[in-house]
Amino acid sequence: WFLKSVRIPIKFDGGIPPDPSAFKQACIDETRRAIEEDGVDVVIPCGSAAAHLTIEIARETDVHVLEGVSCGVKAAEALVGLQSKGLAGPK
Repeated sequence: WFLKSVRIPIKFDGGIPPDPSAFKQACIDETRRAIEEDGVDVVIPCGSAAAHLTIEIARETDVHVLEGVSCGVKAAEALVGLQSKGLAGPK
């Protein structure tokens, strides 16, 4: 597993995108480009603005879509579990 690409559909200053419909379409379009150009098979839209688009992006494309905030929480939980077993953390 490795990172194949990072794409930014629309730049805005955090919070709610100025045009949510255009943002949704841009996310779908960038996902399609990432599939075609980079051969991705999993997409993780990051940030709270894209969190609710996971199902719609998956529906519109032929790729697995994971919700970014949940992925971050699960990764943190895994690290805590590893730390409790002495397998991760500061040395």
